[in-house]
Amino acid sequence: MRTTMRLPPLPLALFVVASIAACGPKGPAAPTREQVKAKLDQEAQALKRDGEKGPDLGAKSVWTVEAVEVKEQPGDKLRPWKGSVRMRIDTKSPGYNDRLMKTFEYTWDSAANQWLMEYRPSK
Repeated sequence: MRTTMRLPPLPLALFVVASIAACGPKGPAAPTREQVKAKLDQEAQALKRDGEKGPDLGAKSVWTVEAVEVKEQPGDKLRPWKGSVRMRIDTKSPGYNDRLMKTFEYTWDSAANQWLMEYRPSK
């Protein structure tokens, strides 16, 4: 007795392939609070380093990281985290001392997998 094997119709074959693909790896998981906080800490240190590296015009600036905060944005898969870095900037020169508090706002971009600084125009 001879048996013959018939190929399934095309729609059924596509359904089977799509089902297998859907059960496969989902790609990288969304980062945790600890992971994005660590990356925002790195951003804060880069701000400090670059701010203190400014041109030598007779004044010395010392940037101090006051706070790094991360807040979840539930329901927003593209930008699930917001963050802020609060800096204290002390500038000293002969006969002049100044202190400035500055907050830098960030949004976590899932597609780029990194923090993006938000631009807020001066009031």
